[in-house]
Amino acid sequence: MITAVFMAFTTLGFSQGYSGVGIKAGVNYSQNGDLKSEVDGAINDILSGANQKTGYHIGIYKKFDLPLVYLRPELIYTQTLSEYEVEGLLGNFERAKLDLPILVGYKLLGPLHVFAGPSFQYVIKDTFNDGFEDFKLENVQKDITIGMQLGVGFNLNKIGVDLRLERGLSANEVDLVNTKITNINDRLDSRPKQLIISLSYNLN
Repeated sequence: MITAVFMAFTTLGFSQGYSGVGIKAGVNYSQNGDLKSEVDGAINDILSGANQKTGYHIGIYKKFDLPLVYLRPELIYTQTLSEYEVEGLLGNFERAKLDLPILVGYKLLGPLHVFAGPSFQYVIKDTFNDGFEDFKLENVQKDITIGMQLGVGFNLNKIGVDLRLERGLSANEVDLVNTKITNINDRLDSRPKQLIISLSYNLN
């Protein structure tokens, strides 16, 4: 009986697909939070959310098969892009970051699986596009934040495709300063809301 139970757990654990090291890349459709304007100490919402723009990501992962589930940490370089209208002008907020999702997955049926887990991010650089010479970004609240990812994937031999949603959980504002108008300070909520589409390949 004990042997049968052990074999069942082993079979389930190793039926989650290819384990080992792999590479991945894809696109992400990102939308950041509100843009607020502070004028002489009074803060008002001037834009709720942002327009989605297409970014990209590339990275590596390691997949560990466990009884019933699998564990998949990833290290991803990500560029996100969101569009805001600031004082009548359209501007793109671009963020370069390192993401570390730690995902737990479960096989549903055949090659189909679901997963979820926390995602830690380290902000490398923020920029506001070059058409806005009078604005600069400064005073990012936190360099390291945490979010949550959940998604669904499909494996075909060593090739995988997954679709996931990410939501930033840690409040993280960055100042968007107009260098010519000193009494106005715009504050941007840089927490991401992303739709992420990835293609992966297992190297083992």
